[in-house]
Amino acid sequence: MSNNFATRRALPWVVGALLLTTMAACNNQAPGSASPNGGGAGQTAGQGPVAAPGLGVNPGNLTGAPAPAGAASGGAVQLNDPANFPFIDPVAEKATDLFFNGQWGINGGYIEQAQGARRSSLTFRQYAGGAFGTPNGVAPAKYRADVSVWVYQPSAQYPDMVGAPLGILGYAPYFISETRYLLVVAKPKTLEAWVVDGQSPGTEWPLSNRVWKQDLATELAVGAPVTWSVEVDTNAKTAKIWANGEEKTTVTHPMLTNAGQRVALVSNGNFVHFQDLKLYGM
Repeated sequence: MSNNFATRRALPWVVGALLLTTMAACNNQAPGSASPNGGGAGQTAGQGPVAAPGLGVNPGNLTGAPAPAGAASGGAVQLNDPANFPFIDPVAEKATDLFFNGQWGINGGYIEQAQGARRSSLTFRQYAGGAFGTPNGVAPAKYRADVSVWVYQPSAQYPDMVGAPLGILGYAPYFISETRYLLVVAKPKTLEAWVVDGQSPGTEWPLSNRVWKQDLATELAVGAPVTWSVEVDTNAKTAKIWANGEEKTTVTHPMLTNAGQRVALVSNGNFVHFQDLKLYGM
């Protein structure tokens, strides 16, 4: 059985806290139009379509894990100002079409990715704010990162898109580079965690890199959210994972060292919203 990223069968795929709170309803601003780290300019020829701004289903009643005991908490940042977008594109050189700019921005308080894709590829946005009390979003040795994510429009745009017609719903709570990170992700029928250590989209990802999988009793649909919580302890080289408030597993892996790790959002060309990114130093 093929393990290529382009198949559905396998994904290659604080001193302060940050709460990215959101407003309940989307506005009609063009997605990413004022974002300094995305937008239509610079997209390669033949890139996928751009979704209509903020249309579709946005859920309520998001359920996450309780805040970690003893974690310091800071203020809340409302993501309703497109000029205040504390994320960067961490892939500086896009010599191949395996990575693309994406169209990221603020739309009605949600972080929105609205750029489609024509082949198996990824776009990232790495947190670069000061929630952890360190420059450029560097996380401490032990921390937790939570986020809610859902697809607001279906987006099957290329043959065998992973997770079609939704794409992937996840993020990288431990991110060193575009080829080295821990990925927690939902597809329509499964929840999964992958250790990415040298792999790129569109290439073979060994099934041994998938360190956890759970089948879903009910298939995910457009507008169905998944709230991820991941506690990373680089001293122990562990990552404890919750989904929708339920503790699922603890991953132990030698890659999870204290090496300037950050947190990053990810999309495989799907039309996705992120809400309530919370960062806790522990």
